[in-house]
Amino acid sequence: MLDPDEPPPVTVRRAQGRARLVFSCDHASNRLPRRFGDLGLSAAQREDHIAWDIGAARLAEHLSDAFDAPAVFSGYSRLILDCNRRPEDPSAMPQSSDGVAIEANRDLSAQARGQRIETFFAPFQEAVAAMMARAEPGAALALVSVHSFTP
Repeated sequence: MLDPDEPPPVTVRRAQGRARLVFSCDHASNRLPRRFGDLGLSAAQREDHIAWDIGAARLAEHLSDAFDAPAVFSGYSRLILDCNRRPEDPSAMPQSSDGVAIEANRDLSAQARGQRIETFFAPFQEAVAAMMARAEPGAALALVSVHSFTP
C-alpha cells in the first residue's frame, strides 16, 4: 500500500527514553499514501481536523523530550485507518467525517480493509506494545495518548 520511498506507517521517538511512560499520537499526520490520491477531498479538507489532530504531534514531541519518554506516531491520516479504533469498528475507515463524505472509503472489500490493517494499524499497535513491554516485570508504566480538538 506504500511505495518504497514513502515514509513509514509509524515512527518512534526516544525509544530508549527512561521515563516510566509512553506517549502515543495516533492522529499525528494528515499524510495520504500516494496510491490513495486525495481521497476526493479538497486541500482545505485534508488540512482540517477530520484528517488529523492538529498540533498533537508537536505536543507529543515536546512531551517526549521533556520527560525523556518514548513517543509513537502514526505516519498517515486517520482517514486511511484510525489507529485509535478497533479495525472492525466502522469508524476505523470512515465513510464520512464531520459531514464530509470520504468516497474512497465507501464499499471497501474485506481484502482492502485487511491490507490497511496490515500496513497501518498493526505496525502502530506493535510499536506501542513494544514500548510498553520495555518496563521491568511488575513495574508500572503509563500510556498517555495525545489528541487535540478543534470545532
